[in-house]
Amino acid sequence: QSSDNANGADAETQSVIARFKKYDASSELIFPPFLIRYAKGTTALDGSEPHRRTLAITSNSSASWCQQFFRPLTLDKLLQLLAEHPDAKMVAGNSEVGVEMRLKRSRFPVQIFVNDVAELQHVRASESEVVFGANISLERFGRELAALVEEHGSERTQTFAALRDNLRFFAGRQIRNVATLAGNIATASPISDLNPVLMAAGASVELAAAGGERRRVAMTEMFTGYRRTAMRAGEVIVGVAVPFSVPGERMRAFKQAKRRDDDIAIVTCGLRVRVDAQGRVADASFAFGGMAPTTVLARQAMEVATADGGAVWSDQAVLTKLLDAVQAELRLDYTVPGGMAEYRAALAGSFMLKFWALTQTDSAALAAAGLHADEMDDGLGAPHEGRAVCRGRQEYATVSERAIVGKGVAHASALQQATGEARYVDDMPPTRGELHMALVPSAHAHARILEIDASEALAMPGVRRVLTAAD
Repeated sequence: QSSDNANGADAETQSVIARFKKYDASSELIFPPFLIRYAKGTTALDGSEPHRRTLAITSNSSASWCQQFFRPLTLDKLLQLLAEHPDAKMVAGNSEVGVEMRLKRSRFPVQIFVNDVAELQHVRASESEVVFGANISLERFGRELAALVEEHGSERTQTFAALRDNLRFFAGRQIRNVATLAGNIATASPISDLNPVLMAAGASVELAAAGGERRRVAMTEMFTGYRRTAMRAGEVIVGVAVPFSVPGERMRAFKQAKRRDDDIAIVTCGLRVRVDAQGRVADASFAFGGMAPTTVLARQAMEVATADGGAVWSDQAVLTKLLDAVQAELRLDYTVPGGMAEYRAALAGSFMLKFWALTQTDSAALAAAGLHADEMDDGLGAPHEGRAVCRGRQEYATVSERAIVGKGVAHASALQQATGEARYVDDMPPTRGELHMALVPSAHAHARILEIDASEALAMPGVRRVLTAAD
């Protein structure tokens, strides 16, 4: 059936192209009607919103970005496609897949666009939890979280408030408008902003497969290795269940990056404790990103908090033990990918210290520790009213003499780069018959090249010529 749809799509494509008018250089190009019809469906005669159509496109060209592209509109159709193509790459916001294809040169011959599946766009609340649809955008996710905090109050929404605050510095608004909740989890990035918070909150992932099979996987069991998850072949994330907070629960999320806005994290974490009426820790969950190949729990620190019937949360000795446990468990080797091993370990400890201070209700405990919570609070818990547009100023001194020292000199290409007028190689459209050149370095340093045999290279498809020093 998929093949019939693809053949029909190809025939319709050729039919539409045949009706195109001859190109007139003096007029603006129109958006191809063929693409509009597949994006929105056939326009109804009464002018109402058109119905969308399932899309299947097949390309036989090896140069295409993919050979088969599908756009299902129902969950059943999506699961059917995954059963037929278990190695297919699911695409939603394309914020991760696009980077892999363009910068990492990854190839995904079969791709399935899942953003138009209505069953993955829901938000359902019960007495104990809220299930967020897998394909809601992160921007919508933030709005839903803010509404839940306002509706249910701070005591029941500690987790939702932590997620909401964390999202403020998650990439940029353009990315949040298209990136999805499920995509953030399925990518399994070890420096994810949200995964540590979801893990610490006790969230779980709802998975579905063909045949009606459904199961839940706790976030603590979701990540099995670097960029690997517990999802089986043919499974798709349909929702993420996040529980409401219970009385005595306190939660915070922290992130450190090279800059505050629109940057990937160096270390992230979600930290949660539940304190009973006697001030003892009844439950604790400390999740960190950027400290291992996957998002991990600081289990030693969690044991310290809950040992012997629960530690007294306001006890300064407990803080010392927590910091020692975090430093011992989350120690990084100096050869760790990403570097900054000592700095990242220090960040993990500082986040724990900050969490302990900000969740204290006893001011005497803070005073005894020499801490001031108001100095640590960055105001993320307050209602977000937006920030003023950033401003900057650079002053150039007027120097009449030739001296350069002390004189502000603008870079020759600064104006073009700042205004977007700078033209890079990637901005130049390819010309007909254009060839690309690649350097072939020697396999041995400081070696003398005695002979060059280019026959194997010339036999490769697309290779036109090998240039050497003799040329």
